[in-house]
Amino acid sequence: MRSSPRTYTLALAALLATASCASSPLPSNLDGGGNPTVDATSGPPMNDLRGGSCADVAGSVSAWLAANQTCTKDSDCQVVYTSCGLQGDCGTVANHAATGAYLSSLLDAWTKMGCHQQPCICPLLQPVPSCNKGGFCGSS
Repeated sequence: MRSSPRTYTLALAALLATASCASSPLPSNLDGGGNPTVDATSGPPMNDLRGGSCADVAGSVSAWLAANQTCTKDSDCQVVYTSCGLQGDCGTVANHAATGAYLSSLLDAWTKMGCHQQPCICPLLQPVPSCNKGGFCGSS
């Protein structure tokens, strides 16, 4: 099943709206014609983190998780795990669409840039995903 250009546009608009509230802008990867490069699954343009910092990656992960919070039913939500030092390192509730190639690329950059922090000590109780009133993923 292919996503339409409208799907990409809506996903990008949601991400950019969230990113405008972040402390640093989300860098994007553009092809030679100035068009964004879209990931192979269904995500928005992949981040170009060359020359970026750990703070850039952390901001991109936080913005991505924040942009993937809407739901209509409990099964839309799941616990998403990132990496030590990032939002979601011990699990955070987000829409299942938050996982995939885009988040994986950010986590790979976090590791390759040496940002991963040890040890990651998490509480024994993990969040239980649910779709809260208002249509946002949360925990019950």
